[in-house]
Amino acid sequence: MRLTTQNRKRLGFTLIEIIIVVSILSILGVITILSLYPFNREAQLKNSAGNIANVLRLAQSKTLASEGASSYGVYFDTAASPNKYVLFKGNDYAGRDPSYDIIAPLSSLIEIYNIDLGGQTEVVFDRIVGTVDNPGSVSIRLKTDTTKTQTIYVDSVGGVSMVESSAPSGGRIQDSRHVEFTYGRVINTGNEILTLTFEGGVIQNIPIVANMQNGQIYWLGEVNVGGVGQRVEVSTHRLNDPDTLFSIRRDRRYNNVSLQITLSGDSSGYLLNYNSDGSVTTKQSIFASEPLWQ
Repeated sequence: MRLTTQNRKRLGFTLIEIIIVVSILSILGVITILSLYPFNREAQLKNSAGNIANVLRLAQSKTLASEGASSYGVYFDTAASPNKYVLFKGNDYAGRDPSYDIIAPLSSLIEIYNIDLGGQTEVVFDRIVGTVDNPGSVSIRLKTDTTKTQTIYVDSVGGVSMVESSAPSGGRIQDSRHVEFTYGRVINTGNEILTLTFEGGVIQNIPIVANMQNGQIYWLGEVNVGGVGQRVEVSTHRLNDPDTLFSIRRDRRYNNVSLQITLSGDSSGYLLNYNSDGSVTTKQSIFASEPLWQ
């Protein structure tokens, strides 16, 4: 069958129409993809926040299980490119065991833009009890649209959520689980001893020279008193510079006997005294400031 001139023209118009239709569909496809792109980025942001929350929960779970008889925490690195967060084993990131690190980089489209953790860049869960001493939040956002954000919250009992927990109008509840005080006398770290005296006369001596980490006093242990493990952490944030800042952690929910802390070189009296439930803390030493609940 031979095509007439008119048929050829009709066939030509049909091909042009097909090309136009295909072009229009291609353009519509591109527009559709571009319109969905912001939603994909927002979904990625939400997933990243969920991953951070899950890693925080994993760190608490490992701590509660006392894996390796250690605490676990999460460190947030805003200097790295892209930003990252690291699950680590240890009482702090600086003194951790790097062989246990689990490193999770964020997408290059996402950044950590705010860390509100009491001036720190890490969260460490207290062994056995799973609490934290610096509750707060970590916020991430899209680099291309900084109005799109997600925030992960960690409360004082170690709860992790995408929604901020309610708190009294006065702010974070302070209690004797974490007490700090300054000490004005120069401590001879070479021969002085900290002594923990528990109700019933159970004594734990802590030679300072054997319990130094990174130029600071640090001791963490459990002392069996009447069949109950009394967990105490004694550390300094500042040592003889020119005074000393002591930090004492004793969870009042689990420690159930009175405790007195003394320093061998100080004859003026005890540094800190807890009653059995920790609801009262006092000092006697003339060199120690009044204890402040954190």
